[in-house]
Amino acid sequence: MPIKNHHLTSTNNQYNALLRDPKLKDDQTIHADGEIINFQKKTGSKKHLFRGFDLDESKIVGLISPEGDGNCGFRAVSLSVYGNQGQCIQPCTIFNHWFDVTMCPQTVADTYKRPVVAYMLHTFHNKKNELIQQKAQDLYLPLCDLDFQKKDKPIIIYLNSNHFYLVELGLTPGGKPKRITYPEISCLYHPIIQSFLQDCSQDYTIFYK
Repeated sequence: MPIKNHHLTSTNNQYNALLRDPKLKDDQTIHADGEIINFQKKTGSKKHLFRGFDLDESKIVGLISPEGDGNCGFRAVSLSVYGNQGQCIQPCTIFNHWFDVTMCPQTVADTYKRPVVAYMLHTFHNKKNELIQQKAQDLYLPLCDLDFQKKDKPIIIYLNSNHFYLVELGLTPGGKPKRITYPEISCLYHPIIQSFLQDCSQDYTIFYK
């Protein structure tokens, strides 16, 4: 049976307690803020999502699957920042854009002044019916203004088979997100910094090496 009427109001890591609940089964449906969110554990029918996943699974408590309506990338970001799925949808609706995996993570990093980690895994069969996996992972940092209170609280999104998930990190005993090994900085970062030195005078990569 679904667990109903959980009102989740804090941002980031807000789902940790529910994800660690031993009563929560795989594929459990949670009603939060009037919306349906699927909390997915690393076992059972969703285990395949973590195959080839390059983030240390010991640091993760679960994946959160937003509504798959074409706006799942924006919804995943909204879940992390606002605790509901709807806050980032308006720009997408106006401009009719998908969440582009190259430019949108950079825009999110600049908007919310915090790091964004994007993992991508695409699995398909080639003409010889061989299973092929294409993987990518990048770190996106704010170009001009990093919120130092959130520099170790990344927004982590994971694209698997055309659907975005929010990755929820576990917490340290002190209540902070577990620190991860960050992937390489996006190839866009330094060329943009060099082009706009007056506006982007601080190189934030020194905090993520």
